[in-house]
Amino acid sequence: MEKLAPNPILLPAPPSHRRSTLHLQSETTFLILVTLIGAALRLICLSRPTLWNDEVMTYSRICGTHRQMLDILRDDAFGPLHYELNWLLAQVFTMTPALMRLLPAIAGTLMIPAIYLMGLEMFGRRVARLSCGLA
Repeated sequence: MEKLAPNPILLPAPPSHRRSTLHLQSETTFLILVTLIGAALRLICLSRPTLWNDEVMTYSRICGTHRQMLDILRDDAFGPLHYELNWLLAQVFTMTPALMRLLPAIAGTLMIPAIYLMGLEMFGRRVARLSCGLA
């Protein structure tokens, strides 16, 4: 008589597998929570204060045509990506202080999970949590 192997679908997961799944879920929850808090802190009151000097200079560079903007950036030795994104926004929307600060706020929010993943890869979970909390 042949002995039947137990059905692996009906067997409970080993304790180590359950623990690693729970650990992964808690780390994901932590990262999502910290990212949402960071987004709230960055996006709250984007329109205040009015405009700072560097934002006024950015606005003065993007208020012309695309060719004029690139000429100014070439003469001043600035990289064009930030200015081109703001120029595209200015073509569609009226530029306000909140709109000018939106792209840096989004980039700062996305920096939180990036720093967490880098810290996790290089130094471990405790350093990753601390560094993304500070970011």
